[in-house]
Amino acid sequence: MAKKTELTPATFELKMERLREIGSILDSSNKSIDDMIHLYEEGIQVAQECRAYLAQAEGKVIDISQKYSNTELIAEK
Repeated sequence: MAKKTELTPATFELKMERLREIGSILDSSNKSIDDMIHLYEEGIQVAQECRAYLAQAEGKVIDISQKYSNTELIAEK
């Protein structure tokens, strides 16, 4: 199995730009069906990577929020 690389904010932005490019190409429909299928598959893979990055970021935000929410509750007591 291939090693899964972790996205960084910079690579996330590049992946999002690639998704926009793929969407534009697919919308223009001036490619062959085979090319469009290949681009669609690439888009699905890139979207999955971005979703995973966003889920990880959401988890971090929740952890930070909980950390500081608990701190405030303790300070109020």
